[in-house]
Amino acid sequence: MSQSDSFGLLLFAPAAVSKKATVIKDLKQQDCEIVYEEQIRLDVERAKKFLELYSKPSEEEANRKEDTIATLTEDSCLALVVKKKQLSTTLKQLFEQNNVSADKEGGGENTEENAFSTKYGFPSDLIYYCTDKENAKECIDFLFPNLDIRSMSESNNPRKYLESTVVPILTSGLTQLCKLEHKPEHPCEWLGQYLIQHDPTLPPKKKIYFVLGGPGSGKGTQCAKLVTEFHLCHLSAGDLLRKEMQSGSPNGQMIDRMIRNGEIVPGHITIELLKNAMEEQSETRGFLIDGFPRKLDQAGAFEKLVGDFEFILFLDCPQEEMERRLLKRGESSGRSDDNLESIRKRFTTFIETTMPVVEYYRSREKLVQVDASRSVEEVYKDIRSYFIESKSV
Repeated sequence: MSQSDSFGLLLFAPAAVSKKATVIKDLKQQDCEIVYEEQIRLDVERAKKFLELYSKPSEEEANRKEDTIATLTEDSCLALVVKKKQLSTTLKQLFEQNNVSADKEGGGENTEENAFSTKYGFPSDLIYYCTDKENAKECIDFLFPNLDIRSMSESNNPRKYLESTVVPILTSGLTQLCKLEHKPEHPCEWLGQYLIQHDPTLPPKKKIYFVLGGPGSGKGTQCAKLVTEFHLCHLSAGDLLRKEMQSGSPNGQMIDRMIRNGEIVPGHITIELLKNAMEEQSETRGFLIDGFPRKLDQAGAFEKLVGDFEFILFLDCPQEEMERRLLKRGESSGRSDDNLESIRKRFTTFIETTMPVVEYYRSREKLVQVDASRSVEEVYKDIRSYFIESKSV
């Protein structure tokens, strides 16, 4: 990297994040390289510290500090780390001139500020950019203490890039391939999947756990306890289907009819509902999905369209006990399927379609089975031990 190459930081306040495309376009037209991009959530203390590092505030800015902190903490900010030769000059040309009032005497209209707002779609005080090299480094180090800028500066060197990023993970994958007792029929396909799943440059993968059990086995109750202790997001396939059903859409009407008959809703509908719900939960550490997959083809489609999962938690409970629980729940739940006729249809469907899923993943050693006929506390004691052992929580 040339001596004149330097790094800079741009931080978009939440209200400006949606307009990033225009700013990034201008940066790239000026030959700026976006070497790192991340949405971050600042609490009050981190916002205060960032502002202290960012600038020496004037008296006027100090009076506005509380409003500025509120602006930075209302939602996620967007941070860009930018690299270019003589970056300071470029940032000043793009942004700094827009902050100067057109009328120095204070009586005129701030036409430069208006030009900024017109061009980018937000006021200039919603973007923070460091033109000083040392100041930029301080702010970057504060926001991203584990970010290795040195390795970024070497990214244009193919040999160093391969040595620092590709070789370690490839070596690890080949080592694991050699250790396998049963060698895969297609080793390159296996290696490709391994590299994708263990790529350190990708954001941490959110763990997915399926929870299966017959109707009334206690899936929702146990998931609620896991959410409280392990801070996972609980998604109930059944609840999502019922929500869609209540919307009155054509899919909802079909779902209503199928649930009343104890039938399995087509997998592509359930997977789409799950995928949309998962995308809305960007901050969670992982997902508990109960009541899914109900059929083997659903499991395969989910792995292909959404991702792999850690294991299936299977709550094993005698049919007599589940029937007793459901009839008791039906006294107050108001659910259309909590009646004896629907319950027995659901039992039949579960045995015929979902038990093959259980047995298949048992053979693949991705099943955890727990006796769910006992008290809630006894069942949870066994369940939590598997999550404590899991590396993901």
